[in-house]
Amino acid sequence: MDKEHTIKNIQQLIYYNGADNNLAKTELFSGVDLYYLNFGSNPVHLRHEKIDSIIQINYCKAGQLRWNMKSGSRIYLNYGDYSLHSMQACTQSLMEFPQGFYKGLTICIDLAKLKTSPLKLFGDIFDVNQLCQKFCESNKITSLAGNNKTETIFEGFYNLPDKNTLNYARLKFYELLILLQNTKLSPQALLPEYTAGNEAVIREIHSLLQQNISKRLTIKELALRHHLNTTTLKTAFKNIYGVSIGAYAKEQRLRYAAKLLDETNLSISEITKNCGYKSQSKFTSAFKALFKILPSEYRKRKNSGH
Repeated sequence: MDKEHTIKNIQQLIYYNGADNNLAKTELFSGVDLYYLNFGSNPVHLRHEKIDSIIQINYCKAGQLRWNMKSGSRIYLNYGDYSLHSMQACTQSLMEFPQGFYKGLTICIDLAKLKTSPLKLFGDIFDVNQLCQKFCESNKITSLAGNNKTETIFEGFYNLPDKNTLNYARLKFYELLILLQNTKLSPQALLPEYTAGNEAVIREIHSLLQQNISKRLTIKELALRHHLNTTTLKTAFKNIYGVSIGAYAKEQRLRYAAKLLDETNLSISEITKNCGYKSQSKFTSAFKALFKILPSEYRKRKNSGH
């Protein structure tokens, strides 16, 4: 199957898979296309031929992307994360959006086209094949956690000026290539891949937190119970749920407190204890930080019907 035809089929699939889906394309150079993506909650099956001559760079601006690969591995992209791979690696994959939406961008680089129209920077040819060898060898997907430098570049694609828009986008693309060329693939920078098995352990911990809102289950306690080290647990939970385990547990306790304020006559002191807080002042401060209102005012507002 012709690769151009395949890509058009993928574009049509994205459009027709859900009413909330949106895709906007900009050609940066011959062989380099920039796509702005907005997905709703419906998963997208990418059924296409293996195309090893096209590299994709993906960046998550908002929401979350869970990419289920044909091999059985699962990759999560959360805010600021990015990935690189060839279109050989993602064949027969499934894209899901656990938070109900996904917003990001994808840059497709056609190595075959660049052979006849190579990229030049200040008169010198930029060898994109080096990036392919660095990030995409052995049919792998390289996913990385974002940092201040990558965030500045990717966000630049969303803040293009009204004049000289295309040239500005081209400069951001070159800036991205140079940054990737100098990126060191350290274990700390790489995002882990998951299987259904080790993902299930994290989901069990997630359920345990939901079932024990009134208790302060520590990360160390949860890690020991499930035979994990604390670093693995914290990293996996944040990747899979898009938020740290501490922040998630705290928000769940505060939302439970709001429910008690709304549906019971328990005193604020009693609610403080029921939600695992030893200090009412700390509970009040945390509640106001989340809901922008004091617990007492929240109850009055609910009781008054406002």
